[in-house]
Amino acid sequence: MSEQEEVQEITHPGPILRAARDELRLSIDEVASQLHLRPSVVAMIESENYHDFSSDVFLKGYFRSYCRLVGLHEERMVELLERQLTVIVEEKRQLDKQQADEKLKAKRIHLMKLTGVAGSIVVVCALLVWTLIGSEKEHELEQRSDSSSESPGAVVEAPAAPEEVAEENDSVELVLVDEKQSAAETLGETSAVTDVAIQSSNLDADDQSSESQPVDEVSALSNQDQPQVRGTISITFTGDCWFEIYDDQDNSISADLMRDGRKFDYEFSTALRVVLGDASVAQVFVNDVQYDISSYVSTTGRAEFTVE
Repeated sequence: MSEQEEVQEITHPGPILRAARDELRLSIDEVASQLHLRPSVVAMIESENYHDFSSDVFLKGYFRSYCRLVGLHEERMVELLERQLTVIVEEKRQLDKQQADEKLKAKRIHLMKLTGVAGSIVVVCALLVWTLIGSEKEHELEQRSDSSSESPGAVVEAPAAPEEVAEENDSVELVLVDEKQSAAETLGETSAVTDVAIQSSNLDADDQSSESQPVDEVSALSNQDQPQVRGTISITFTGDCWFEIYDDQDNSISADLMRDGRKFDYEFSTALRVVLGDASVAQVFVNDVQYDISSYVSTTGRAEFTVE
């Protein structure tokens, strides 16, 4: 065995567990039977295939049980596991960051292309407008030149006499004074009527608000929500099983390692999310009726379902 392989076995908990199992001459099936796990779960722990575990809580619980079975120091082994999980998380974070940077770069390039196309369209439209305006001005100038050339002998009216202009101005001023006086009188009457209407509408609004206030308070009291119990859930365990239950806001209601013979009862008023580490040793009853969870069981024996 090379020096690199020896270092890997020392720093990786999976090979250590496998070596301890081989030293005790235990098979994977025997270990799985004693830990109440599936053989595939034991194999994933030894091969350090942690991606199939939905939660680190389940993984560490199984890991501690395995260490106790083969006589290894739990805390030191869990410390090695946590170091390895930290490395895995950091590698995943760097990969996600790299993918995000590539997406952002592609998005910027796409935006630059769109900006270039939009700029070209604006320039073309500006040229078309400028061309149309220039052609219209040229057409107007041509029409003016044609009209001036067609009527060279047009007769210009003589200006009116100064006396006639003065009489016309006096008559216009008298008409304007009369119109201003009549308009002022009309505006005065209209403002008085408007003030009376505004006052009456304010009085009506005050009366309506005072009458409707008690009704609004009664309706507010009657609309208060009262939580109601939807039903009951009961889970009986015939073996060791990690158990978690959450409400519809994802708040933890209970999380514990349930032993053989234990039972969990709860009255719920909202939807519940239930997680079972080993569904084969749990029986679920909702409103005193057995609840079928076979369709929610994964290949590792774990089950996660929602009770409405």
